[in-house]
Amino acid sequence: MQKKLPLFFFLVFLFNASKIFADAGWFGDCSTFVSLEGNFYKAGPCSSSNPSLDGAFLGNNLTSLHLSTVQQYTFQNNGFVVSGTDFFYKIYIQGGSVPSTYNDVPLSLNTDNYNGTTGNRKWEISPNTNLFAYLSGGNNVYIIESFFTATINGVTQYYSNNNANYKTYFKIDASLAVTYIDILAKPTTKGVGINWSTATETDNAQFKIEHSNDGEVFNSIGEVKGAGNSKSINVYSFTDAQPAFGINYYRIVDVDYNGVKTTSKTVSVVYNGK
Repeated sequence: MQKKLPLFFFLVFLFNASKIFADAGWFGDCSTFVSLEGNFYKAGPCSSSNPSLDGAFLGNNLTSLHLSTVQQYTFQNNGFVVSGTDFFYKIYIQGGSVPSTYNDVPLSLNTDNYNGTTGNRKWEISPNTNLFAYLSGGNNVYIIESFFTATINGVTQYYSNNNANYKTYFKIDASLAVTYIDILAKPTTKGVGINWSTATETDNAQFKIEHSNDGEVFNSIGEVKGAGNSKSINVYSFTDAQPAFGINYYRIVDVDYNGVKTTSKTVSVVYNGK
């Protein structure tokens, strides 16, 4: 679950950023990676060939952008313990107003004693978050501003590009028919309810709801009329009255007036019967 980080916490982060534990922290080389739309970027000192997260320009006409994976590598010894790591980010228009809060993405412990070394830990999460949900559309340059934290013996430490944070840039395809805010699926007494909302719609004729049992092969199970052209938030819903028992996968395909299709992220839900 993502949390919001208030501005005052960011100011505390600046105050504490200089604190360093010699006996615990991040790897000195290649400790942090972020995957955007499946492409890995490195944060901080790293000898790998991956491009740097800070200053990267992801493209001029993006049609989708997901936070695929975040990885961090930490060490600990002499009684010090790294008990958790987090990734914080916010997205805004270059030259526009800057949000006062960050989205908090806690990482999970993936591997203890990483590479056979006592105390080394690999932290990872693959949220596949649709970052277009934070956009307002238009022909704008967007900034993803981010930093990282680790909790060491109960104290929060920061990995923040020397307090400047990491800034990554991109532009979206202004011709996109739909900018999604969110897509959710949950069991109901009538089956599985699929709910989604949009921030903008351009020449959007309809939505096709697709279902899969394995997350690979999808079939259309229904349609919902789109709003055509809208810059207001629109909320939609659809019920799958015949979901499979176990894991079900859903995605939304929007179709514009010219028949051009764009596919949303995939969401999953476990259905155990009515």
